[in-house]
Parts: sequence; C-alpha cells; structure tokens
Amino acid sequence: MAKISVKRFVELLQKSNLVPDMILRDALTQIKKENLGEPLADTGFVTRRLIEMDLITSWQCDKLLSQKYKGFFLGKYKILGHIGTGGMSSVYLVEHMQMHQRRAIKVLPRKRVTDKTYLERFYIEARASASLEHPNIVRAFDVDHDEGSETHYLIMEYVDGRDVGKIIEEDGPINPRDAASYIAQAAEALQFAHDQGVVHRDVKPGNLLVDRNNEVKILDMGLALFKEDEYSLTLEYNEKILGTADYLAPEQAMNSHEVDHRADIYGLGCTLYFMLAGQPPFNEGTLAQRIVKHQTQKPPSMETHRSDCPRELQMIMEHMMVKNPKKRFQTCNDVARICTDWLAGRPIQIPSVNRVPIAPDGNSAQAGTAVGDSDVLNGDDRTTTLPRQPEGESVTASTDDTIRHGQNSAENLSSVPSSSSSSSSHSKIKLTAVSFSDIVAGSSIDGDGTLQTTSVPGPDPASLPAKEPATNETPRRTSIEISPAFLVSIVLFSVFVSSAFTVLILDWLKLLGN
Repeated sequence: MAKISVKRFVELLQKSNLVPDMILRDALTQIKKENLGEPLADTGFVTRRLIEMDLITSWQCDKLLSQKYKGFFLGKYKILGHIGTGGMSSVYLVEHMQMHQRRAIKVLPRKRVTDKTYLERFYIEARASASLEHPNIVRAFDVDHDEGSETHYLIMEYVDGRDVGKIIEEDGPINPRDAASYIAQAAEALQFAHDQGVVHRDVKPGNLLVDRNNEVKILDMGLALFKEDEYSLTLEYNEKILGTADYLAPEQAMNSHEVDHRADIYGLGCTLYFMLAGQPPFNEGTLAQRIVKHQTQKPPSMETHRSDCPRELQMIMEHMMVKNPKKRFQTCNDVARICTDWLAGRPIQIPSVNRVPIAPDGNSAQAGTAVGDSDVLNGDDRTTTLPRQPEGESVTASTDDTIRHGQNSAENLSSVPSSSSSSSSHSKIKLTAVSFSDIVAGSSIDGDGTLQTTSVPGPDPASLPAKEPATNETPRRTSIEISPAFLVSIVLFSVFVSSAFTVLILDWLKLLGN
C-alpha cells in the first residue's frame, strides 16, 4: 500500500462523509496542539489519534489509506468494520446513524443476486431468524435491499464475542465444564427452534457464538428447514446433501430435506467432540471418506486426545452421536437436562454406547457384557446410572468443510475456497454431482476434483478352506452330442445288418425244407 500524505488522507476522509466537517476540524486542531503547533506531516500519527478519538475505525482507516472513500454506508447504517465472510455472504459491524445502536449486517454479494438459490436461501434465513426470539439465538431485526446497488442485507443482533472455533484456535483448550455449559445452552436454543418447526441443519463450532458473559448464541439459519413447508429449495434444485461435512448426521448425508431435529443433536454432539478433542470426530481422509466414516465408523475414543476428560461427559457425547437417530437422545431438552445435571453434580442416566458398559461404581462391567460393534454404532437400550466424577480440561483447533451435494449422477467436484463467517480455520467446499451411492461404493475424491473408485481386493484362494463334498448330491448327468452324419451311418448299418440276417434265416429255413 502506497503511503499517502496527511493532506490527501484528510481529503478522502471529507469525501467519505464519515466525520462531519466541524468535528473533523476540531479534532485536527487538537492533534496539531499535541504536535506542539508544528504542521501535521506524519500520516500514521494523525490516523492513530483519529482512531483513539473514536472518530474512525481501523477498518475505515485502512480503506481510506488505500484511497477508497465510498461504500461506508448502507441504508440507515454506517459500516464500522468487517466481521467475517462465509460461503454465501459477508458480515459487517454497523451502527445506526440516528439511534447509535450497533448491529451486525449480513450482506449478500451482488454476484449472487441473480442466483435464485442463494437469494431465496438468504430470505429463508431472514424468516427463520425473525421467527425465533430466544436469548440463545441471534435475533434478526430487519431485511432489506438497496435498489441502486442491488445489495440485499439482513440486520441482526451484534454479539460481542467469538465463535467456538475461533476460541479454540486462539486460546487453546476449552475445559469440560465450559464445554458442557455451551452445549446445554445451545441445546435449549435448538429445542426452542424445533418447537417452532425449524431444523437448523448446520450445527457446528463456527455457528456457536460465545459472548463476554460466557453466554452462547446460535447463528446462521441459512440452511434452516421449515417442517411445515411443502416447498423446499433442496427439492427444487435436487440438493441431496446440505450441511457441513465434519458435523453431518448420517441420515442428512443421505437426504437433507427429509431429516428431523435429531440431525441437529448429532451435529451438536460432533461440536462437543471438537470442543473436547480440538478436532472433528473424523479429521483425516478426503471429504468423501469422512462422510462415509460418519456413516459407518465409531469416532476415535476421547482418551486418544486427552486423558482428563470425565467419562460421564464422554458418554453424553457418544450418545448424541449414535448413528441410528432412533437411539440417540430424542430431544434437545434431554441433552440440556443431562448436561445441566452433570454440571450440578447430580447422577445421570443415559443408555450406554460403550463397548464395555460402566457400572454404578465407575468400574467396567463383568466379562460377557461387552457391547457388539452394531450396538456401538447404533446405540443400545441399556441404561447406566453414573455418579459424578472429577472433570478435566484441554483442547486445540480444527477445520471443517461445508458441502452442497447436487444431482444424482456422479460427474465432478468443484472446490470454492473461502474463509469461514467467523473463523479462518473453517474452509468451505462445494460438492456437486457426486451421488452418495458412489461414495459408499468406495469412491474417493482427489485434490483436483476427480471422482475415483477404489477396488477392494478379494481373499487369496489359497487361504480359503477346502470345500467339503456334499453327502447327498444329485448324480451329475453327462450329455453326448451326436452329429447328423454319424446318426445316418448308424441307421444304414442297422438296415444292412438286418437285411443280411433276414437272408440267412431264409436260407436256413430252405435247407430244413429239403
């Protein structure tokens, strides 16, 4: 960035209309006094003092220094700074010019306005957010568009905090008690949404904001599903999979528009795993391989990531992540209640999904009671009562992939790199035209977007046991093929032999007569 003079900076600032002329004149007079009456020649000193006087923000200053003085206003709002950019929108911090209230404004990029899918989904989010007034859900106040620039935007509650992904990326471990508290608050908010007939479908660390009072706010209802609606964008555009791959419920990977609230419970369980382990449940492999793992595999045990995580909290997390939605926690109320009980030190009761059930005394159950693999993946109906145990602490950081899966025929994969709406640790990937049947069949997706099929080698025939002969097999019949020429020869030979035999008989009878 080329350095500009103080004079040029002041000219750009006046053109921007960010600061009224009279207030700017008084501020520059004060800065000149601080400079002992000398001419103002240090642009850095002037800009720093204007920021400290709260006349401009650092973001506005950077724009002006790059000689951009337009685009600081949208409707009744002054743009103060950039909060984040997601796959379908950018979020800015704004201030109402008359009320001086700070809000967050989500702006749909102009290039997306002509895309019916993005534009309608943008208004779906506005409708979903406006219908949900809950202390743990980011509120939406208004949705509008600027006719001159064709800019569509959503005015939302501003939360002075960070999302869970950003917290872990910047600060490291989240202790188990805070993690359980965040999950309980998020579960209460999701239960409220479910009661209104809204399924979030994209529960992940980047969509859980934590403010300075440690209160959780759920945001980003852009993928929300209204259960009462007959119309669905996912149906119209044949979008089979919609959500974020590392937190995607198995049933949601099969068909997004037929899921219910239990898909949100699975995503919340994966988010708890991320809080405790510092990475998603399945952190290795291609996008397709990770989706398949959510379908077929149990995540690595939490002990592989940290040894100080309380066993009860692990079991709560595992039961939220059971593959079979019928055997997970059935409501977010159940999740909130059991997390609250654990935080309060009360005994908790949950169906066991561990390989070896835990007895009330905290020891392993007797031999012979191990749970099978299918039970581990799908949950079982045993109920285990656990006493409170000391909790531990720890965690680190991660990435996730947002996917959007289109047509049934498998063709290609296109990646769309961008940063997360609130965290640079979340990369966005758009998956199109790869059917889930291809993924289950062993297909993988390499870095250049090519769909590949992996063949699974069969067993070595030499290693197979010899086949025992059957005791009552049906005798095998053998068929003989006879050519027409051979058949004619047989017939002629038979005629010749019979004729010769007849002549001999007649000669013998003639001799007897003599």
